[in-house]
Amino acid sequence: MLPFEDGTAVFESPRQVHLTQCFNRTSFCVTVSRFEPGPHYPTTYTWIEADGVKRKYAMPPYYISDMAEASRNMRHFARTANSETTRVFLADSNPIVKKTFKEAERYCTASKATQSNLVAAAIMLWSTTKMVWKRWLVCGTDTLGMRTMEHDMPIYLRNPFMDSALVTPVMQVQLETMLVRDVLVPLKDKLLRLLKEKILAKKKEDWYEIYLVSFIILHNTEWEVGRIAYFTRRLGLNPAPQSNRESSLSQAYYHACKTVLAYFHFASGGAAPLSLDWVSSGQNNFAMTEPQIAYLRDIKDELVYQDTQLRHLKNVPMYADMYWCHQMLFPGWKADMPHLGAFLEVTEKDYLAPLVQSAVILTP
Repeated sequence: MLPFEDGTAVFESPRQVHLTQCFNRTSFCVTVSRFEPGPHYPTTYTWIEADGVKRKYAMPPYYISDMAEASRNMRHFARTANSETTRVFLADSNPIVKKTFKEAERYCTASKATQSNLVAAAIMLWSTTKMVWKRWLVCGTDTLGMRTMEHDMPIYLRNPFMDSALVTPVMQVQLETMLVRDVLVPLKDKLLRLLKEKILAKKKEDWYEIYLVSFIILHNTEWEVGRIAYFTRRLGLNPAPQSNRESSLSQAYYHACKTVLAYFHFASGGAAPLSLDWVSSGQNNFAMTEPQIAYLRDIKDELVYQDTQLRHLKNVPMYADMYWCHQMLFPGWKADMPHLGAFLEVTEKDYLAPLVQSAVILTP
């Protein structure tokens, strides 16, 4: 049994700590253990202050020792944190986006006993995707011996609702891996399976659910590609001409969104219900409830109010807010409609670069 420099024994008893992120009021529990770091295990974070001064912060060597428990608890945390995530990440979004997510949350609550969990899965996928880009924090009474971050860390990392400190670099990598492998991938597979079943059933009464889910998927892509664009620019990449290279992540997102739009417009009724006035008798052939009709009227009014702004979106980059979502809302959509805005050509390696760097480098 080898001692650490501070005299602590390697095989001290495992301990339980609570984890959260910078915008959450909730947390979940994991079991951690101390280890003796080798030369390739990072135990220090670095960042650059606003005045250009480079800072370092040494962390104690802890890792998550019960991954099965952590995975179960993280899945529960992801489900319960949905409303917190939408509140934070949609604060500056287009009113159509805010109203649609609010309606999707209402729909989940109102139809929980009678409908499938398709919309709930879409919201959870959207919110969990945002967690990938945020740091994990240890909170509660045990912060592994570290001082909480009001003194030592950049303000953009701090949780305003509870005292917290950064997890160790090894824990950060474990949590990112777990989030993708145990939450996002199974959730994505489930969502696409349920959506395909709804679309192929070709029932009018399923239009509303398909509409909400398609909107959330497209908005998730807008946000994700926008985040990639932000980081790739910071890494020195510039918009490049479009290509059909197999390694192009941009092209993969582009064609995935085109596919979602094609299924929505050509196999699911498309934007036709948004063209109805929902006042005249005989219009409700889609088995809409009163809250659903109220939402459609509201969105129809927004489309009139934002008409010029929305039609200009074809000229902006594909990661702009509402670029893909607005293509759901107008009739006459065509699959071969060209993309006129700047196209940032990135690969999967470019996408992973900021996530890999985040293990040891702190960025806003």
